[in-house]
Amino acid sequence: MRFVTIFQILWFSLNCLGRALQNLSVTTLELTTLGFILCTLGTSYFWIDKPMDVLRPIILRPNISIATILVNAGESAREPYKTTPLDFVGHDRWSWCLYWGYWMNILGKLGIRFSARKRPVDKVPDDNFPPPSRGAMLTLFSFTRHTAPFSCADGILFFRLSSSKFCGEAQSSQ
Repeated sequence: MRFVTIFQILWFSLNCLGRALQNLSVTTLELTTLGFILCTLGTSYFWIDKPMDVLRPIILRPNISIATILVNAGESAREPYKTTPLDFVGHDRWSWCLYWGYWMNILGKLGIRFSARKRPVDKVPDDNFPPPSRGAMLTLFSFTRHTAPFSCADGILFFRLSSSKFCGEAQSSQ
């Protein structure tokens, strides 16, 4: 399966690159697909050693008990936990994590649940997005502000203002 995916990625990327080198147009759908390809390559790189059997979990057994960890942690571990007793380990929250949590709570109040509510949770949640670094945000902003095509000056101004606000949020959350 991975071979077929790699073949399709190479074929599509070379096709788009060849058309761009010949000064032929590349549609926005193809550019979006290239963006997905870039994300897929990054994900594939980090998942190379991932086991294929998703139905069998890998159970981690610590050398010491949770109670010992909590006692050694001191004051930060005394607060009541939301999901696991180890909530105190990572308190750095990106502002978008708060928005995500609020939306999930609103959906929960409406009776829409995506998972069972039990404590402590038996798996690590995958919705804890790390905050982007200031350098990454500024690099992204400086790259896109010079390459993004806009049809009018107002579009450029709006994009730059919203990007600057986003970079400011990333800076203030650190």
